[in-house]
Amino acid sequence: MIEQSGVFSEEISVKSYDSDMFREMSLPALMRYLQEIAGHHLTHLGLPFEKLYADRAVFLLSCMDIHIYKPIPLWQELLLETWSYGIKGATFTRNNRIKTQKGEIAAEASAGWFLVDPESHHIIRPKSYAPIQAIPSVDIPVLSNGHLRIARPDSAQKVCDRKVVFSDADYNRHLNNTKYAEILTDLCTQELETSRLKNFRIVYAGEAKCGETIEIFRQDNCFFGTKNQERCFEAEIEFEKR
Repeated sequence: MIEQSGVFSEEISVKSYDSDMFREMSLPALMRYLQEIAGHHLTHLGLPFEKLYADRAVFLLSCMDIHIYKPIPLWQELLLETWSYGIKGATFTRNNRIKTQKGEIAAEASAGWFLVDPESHHIIRPKSYAPIQAIPSVDIPVLSNGHLRIARPDSAQKVCDRKVVFSDADYNRHLNNTKYAEILTDLCTQELETSRLKNFRIVYAGEAKCGETIEIFRQDNCFFGTKNQERCFEAEIEFEKR
C-alpha cells in the first residue's frame, strides 16, 4: 500500500474467482476491489470502519460510474489507485483508476458516498463530522465525479422479481452494492455472449434488506428497481462487440 500526493494505491491481480467465462475480470469483481480499497484508504487515514461505527457515522454508496477501456485478463497484475475528489454538499466523491503494469489505464471509476448514522440511516452533513473534513482531496477528475442521475424510461417492462437472500447482504444488513452488478449482468447474459461491458452507471436510491423483494424493470440497456413501490436503484449499461 502506497500513498503519494494524496493518491492511495495497491497492487492486485485478477484471481480465478474474479474471472468471467471469457477469462476477463467481471464487473462485480472490479466493484469488489473498488469497495475494498476505499476501506483500506480510510483505515490508512485513521478512519477504519470500527471507529466510524463507534462514532455513529458510516459511509454508504450513493452512485457508481465505471468505464472499462480495455478488457482486464485473468492473472494480470494491476495497480489500483483511489483518492478523494472532495466534498460537495452531502456527497463525498472518491475517484479510482486501474492501471496495467505498463501504466496504461484499463478502467476508471467515480463514486459518490454519503455519511449516515448506522442506526437511523439519517444523512450526516460532512461539516458535522470533523475527521471527514481532514481527508486530503486531489484535483484529478474522473467521469461524473460522484454526481450521477439516471432517468427512468417510461416504457420499461418488468423482467423479474429478485428476493434479497442471506448471501446477498453485507455488514450493513442490506444488499451489497456489488450484488446489483451480479443481478444486472445476469439479466444481460445474451448480450455478454457476444459483447463486453464498456460502461456501467448505477444510482442507489434505497436500500434493500434481507428478505425483501426488488421488482426489476428494463427498457433497452436501462434498468431500474422498485421495492414496496419506492425507488431502489437506476442503472445503465453500455456494451461493445468482442
